[in-house]
Amino acid sequence: MIDVNLNGDTTQFSKEQSLEDILAELTDLPSHYAVAVNKQFIPKSSYSNTKIEAGDEIELVMPMQGG
Repeated sequence: MIDVNLNGDTTQFSKEQSLEDILAELTDLPSHYAVAVNKQFIPKSSYSNTKIEAGDEIELVMPMQGG
């Protein structure tokens, strides 16, 4: 098991895996979001080759309406 910081909460995953695999495990994702790993935004085209390791910090950023 590895511990990853996901939006400020410690979340456990079975092993080190790609960002794409981690996101596939999350069931409550909104339809639109951006992802930062260790404060670096990751383009969707790089999700499959971005490896998530123990201690990494993942932030899911959702667009907000208003002004």
